[in-house]
Amino acid sequence: MKEDVFCDNQDRVRGKNPQHAVIIAPGAIGDCILTLPLAQFLKEKIGIGSVDMIAKSEYTDFYPGRTCINLVRSIDTIEMHRLFMDRNKFEVEQFDPLVMAFSKYDWVVSFLGDKGSDFEANLIYTVFCSRGAEVCSLPFTPPAQADNHISEFFIKEFITANHLDTEYLAEKPKKLISVNSNDIEIGKELAEKAGLLNDKPTVFIHPGSGGEQKCWHIDNYVTLAKKLRADDADVCFLLGPAELERFGDNKISLLNSVGVCVYPQKLVDTLRL
Repeated sequence: MKEDVFCDNQDRVRGKNPQHAVIIAPGAIGDCILTLPLAQFLKEKIGIGSVDMIAKSEYTDFYPGRTCINLVRSIDTIEMHRLFMDRNKFEVEQFDPLVMAFSKYDWVVSFLGDKGSDFEANLIYTVFCSRGAEVCSLPFTPPAQADNHISEFFIKEFITANHLDTEYLAEKPKKLISVNSNDIEIGKELAEKAGLLNDKPTVFIHPGSGGEQKCWHIDNYVTLAKKLRADDADVCFLLGPAELERFGDNKISLLNSVGVCVYPQKLVDTLRL
């Protein structure tokens, strides 16, 4: 059995700041967005120069240049499943792709695998095969008694896990995702194609969710759209794969009767609109 490799390198935090960090975020669109304040915290409060993200690329590939994330790496290109093995049987070879995947990072923050799990032990061992680094496992779900925003919960958990004296000071929310001039031009083209470019304000509504139990009833959206149109606003419903699969022709026709339905082919097009 290999020994679990844990360390507490507080001198590196208080003195010479590490330069590269990565966040492993296995969740869906909203979950990944909720980790952006933590990434911003790593840069602004810890002084880390660059923060990468290992995640589903279809949810995050537009981050570089528009968020504080420097690079997105597809979680599907890394053999993460190997890290779930029994720690007594886990092995990595010299120049193993799994080792190389983490070889440049001074900080590895993972929302995959529980603290104390085989995954965490194997991740720490893998990282330490190439360099000494800080490896931190954070929970994706706050306890029932938590009363702060989940993004703040992530930051406070990071501070606690690493025994840092850096206090998180609540500040006004910052813009986590920005657009560039090219995004604006493409957004105008998409809006014009949908018939939305006029003098009226446009209200964009996403009427679905990955979990059906979290969705407002379709009739509520229809009532809301009628009220907005009575107030002289255009209404645009953004429909993604989950809605197209779940709603069916009748619900989509109902939405089309009170607004315009658009079907962005890529997540970044939703941002552009």
